[in-house]
Amino acid sequence: MLCTECKKNNATVFYTQTINGNKTELALCKECASNFGMPSTTSLFSDLFSLPFTLDSTPKTLKKCSLCASTERDFIKDGKVSCPECYNTFKDELERAIKRIHGNVTHIGRAPSKYKKQNDKRNKLESLRKKLEELIKNEEYENAAKVRDQIRAIEAEG
Repeated sequence: MLCTECKKNNATVFYTQTINGNKTELALCKECASNFGMPSTTSLFSDLFSLPFTLDSTPKTLKKCSLCASTERDFIKDGKVSCPECYNTFKDELERAIKRIHGNVTHIGRAPSKYKKQNDKRNKLESLRKKLEELIKNEEYENAAKVRDQIRAIEAEG
């Protein structure tokens, strides 16, 4: 595919933007992408994962998966993990990346019905704890005691 800007070079960076239903798509060559201020794919992953190195330098400490021997460098280069143990090894890096991309690391959308009760309970506890903190901060101790009792009752249910 040719670059939509210069119409000479092959496109290597593809960009799609949707604002209020208006979709804009760009297919740019490396030179035009840099003119638009877009990072290359490599630096994009570096920014997303916020690792202490770029692909051209060597970090002082290098995390390595104990199961598949993948390193942080492999993880950032590919943008994906290699095995189930990588999720434990690169937990902090994955959480940072997911939080940057989605704004949160906790699933908020729909879930299978067998998990609905568990999720509802967890969400209720979380909102009550936030309310309790706010009440204590505002020195509303009587209301805080009621909320504390509600939290204890929910936790006692199991």
